[in-house]
Amino acid sequence: MIWKITIAFLLILFLMTLGTCFLFERAFDPCGNEIKQEVVSPDGKYTATAFIRDCGATTSYSPQVYLRRTGERMAETGNVFTGYRSDGINISWVSATELVIRCSCEVRGYEKEFNEIVITLNSG
Repeated sequence: MIWKITIAFLLILFLMTLGTCFLFERAFDPCGNEIKQEVVSPDGKYTATAFIRDCGATTSYSPQVYLRRTGERMAETGNVFTGYRSDGINISWVSATELVIRCSCEVRGYEKEFNEIVITLNSG
């Protein structure tokens, strides 16, 4: 009987420790996002968000783009474009199926397609 109580106590202690670690990670995240631009595709199906991710004094600004179906939530980091060392970025729709990203930065990640959307990058 005592071993059941001990196991239950250890399980509760483990879950509390895990929950505390999760809360500290979320509460002390040094990064923040500043949305620069949000544009909806001409047909209204997709929303592209350009933002600058800033993680504090030891890193440079990171321009990023997150593309999603309209109505879905934006994540904390970009999914189609990630740059580095710039706080400038611009996005525009050429058509319902083509998004253009303009950024004069160091490119760290770039997807040329997302679902049926073609993504063009103009950097320099």
